[in-house]
Amino acid sequence: MLCASPRVLRIVGTIHCRFVSRYLGQPTSHTHPHLVQPGEVTSGVRQEEFHRRRSQLMSAVTTHHGNRGNRHVVIVVSSPVKFMAVDVPYPFRQDPNFLYLSGFKEPNSVLVLESCPGTSPANHRATLLVPERNPDRELWDGPRSGTDGALTLTGVDKTLNIDDLGSFLAQFRSPDC
Repeated sequence: MLCASPRVLRIVGTIHCRFVSRYLGQPTSHTHPHLVQPGEVTSGVRQEEFHRRRSQLMSAVTTHHGNRGNRHVVIVVSSPVKFMAVDVPYPFRQDPNFLYLSGFKEPNSVLVLESCPGTSPANHRATLLVPERNPDRELWDGPRSGTDGALTLTGVDKTLNIDDLGSFLAQFRSPDC
C-alpha cells in the first residue's frame, strides 16, 4: 500500500492509504473523482474485473493447449508512442488487448501472465513491466505511474521496471515454476 510520500505532487481530498495520492499516468479516483470511483482502474471497471479477464484468458490457453504439466506464458505488449515529427507525438492510443487485460493506459509496457502446472488458471501470476518514473521526461510527457503506482492502480501480482524485461523472460526457459 502506498500513502503520502515526499514525492507526492498534490494531495487531493482525504487519503485512505489504499490508492496512490499522486498523479499517475491515467485518471484515478483522486485526480478525476467524477470519472473514476475508488477501486476502479478505468472508468466503471474495477481491479477484480481485470483479474477475471486475465483468468478467462489463461483458462482458454490451458484448455486449448492442455494442462499436460506445462507452464503457460502469455505476453501482451502495450502500444508504443508514435511520432508525426521528431518531437511531436500523435495522441496516444493504447493497444486494445493490453487495455482489456490490464486497464493500464501508459505506453511501452508489457503484461506477462503465467500459469503453473497443477494449479487453476484463476491462480495465474500477472506481472506488469513499466517504464521507471523520470521527473525530467514527466515535465514534457506528463506524469507516469512507475512500478509502485502501477502495482497499486492495476492490482497485478508484481510490477518491474521495463529495463528488466530480458532477465525476467529468461526465467521462462526452464519448465519449473
